[in-house]
Amino acid sequence: MDEDSAIERKKMLQVLDATRFGVRFILNIDKQMVTVFVGYVIAVLGLELLAEFIGKAHGFLSLQNVILGVKTLVLPVPVLVWALMKILNKDGGGGYFSLFRWRVTLLVLGASLLRALYVALPVILVMVGTFVELGVNGPAFSYMLHHFSLASLTVPGMSNLAPLLVAGVVSLLFLACYVLLRLAFLSVHVVDKEDLNLREAFRASRDLTGEIFAVLLLSGGLTFLLSWGIHALWQAGGLLDLMRQGSLWRTIPLTVLYQTVHLYFGLMVTVALGDLYIKTRDAEPKTVS
Repeated sequence: MDEDSAIERKKMLQVLDATRFGVRFILNIDKQMVTVFVGYVIAVLGLELLAEFIGKAHGFLSLQNVILGVKTLVLPVPVLVWALMKILNKDGGGGYFSLFRWRVTLLVLGASLLRALYVALPVILVMVGTFVELGVNGPAFSYMLHHFSLASLTVPGMSNLAPLLVAGVVSLLFLACYVLLRLAFLSVHVVDKEDLNLREAFRASRDLTGEIFAVLLLSGGLTFLLSWGIHALWQAGGLLDLMRQGSLWRTIPLTVLYQTVHLYFGLMVTVALGDLYIKTRDAEPKTVS
């Protein structure tokens, strides 16, 4: 076996080991995991009831959307922090609600927001700047924003921009995907170092883009299949319709259970990436000061 084949085999084994580690993690349901998820369920249930009360009883729909956004973006963070602390052999056993008081939880939440802005903001600015630079008029620009498709390129004055526009959008998508892959270690890096450093997290994934993509493909694909299976079972049993249109005392518990199951399966991806990060970190040669 030549050197290149040995390297490729080693990378493949790393990917498979990380994916298996993620699967084993969620199958190893211990008391600590149950405690963390019970706390999550209580928090989600509380915000669901609050959003329902504010939205339907008082008509504050904007505030209701804010509460639901907090539920979606913020409440899973302590669960992810707990999982990463556990695989990093750190003490995260204080419970779900106690993790809200930990500085590292706020750092992971900030890291997630920064990662989204780091990718989305440049893409938006470049697209808008391109349109403005090329002199796309207001109505055509508005049309593109609301009805983006190849058919919209037939708008008068825009058909000659089709090749440039498509090439630009495709290039930006590839760039955004690459940056997201390079920042895949951001959350575990924050928990490991207890510091939010985009540059160091980006450097930690150096020469690992292929492995990260493969781990996301395997563990993410497995998560998708399991989540899709749950979705199909719920749909076949009429639970989705009941969740959307049933009485309040049925709708909210079913919604909370549905979201909790999806978060549980989603831990596979987080933990698999964390395992790849740890193995890579531990394999690096130690510098002597």
